[in-house]
Amino acid sequence: MNVRDPYVAIDDVLMPWAKTHGFKVGTQDRDYVVRSIWFFDQKGNQRAQMWLGVPDILNAVSVFVAEFRPDFPRKWGGGTLRAKSSAGRSQSNSR
Repeated sequence: MNVRDPYVAIDDVLMPWAKTHGFKVGTQDRDYVVRSIWFFDQKGNQRAQMWLGVPDILNAVSVFVAEFRPDFPRKWGGGTLRAKSSAGRSQSNSR
């Protein structure tokens, strides 16, 4: 894939943090460059996902977390999407 990776600017912080906590960071989803982490229950079932928005001009990112809902068409069911940005902004949207 020959796509510019906007997350390179934050990988020096993200990757050591993820390694310290035992998380594997996903870097590609279909044809998109991403940074995401899946969370699993004790049986190995996907339970939630955390992903980062694309860094802005100051390399600030928003962090999104949502429960995985395989019974919903969009996989992120009717729960609440929570987001927090490195600039201190928070939001919570019902879905």
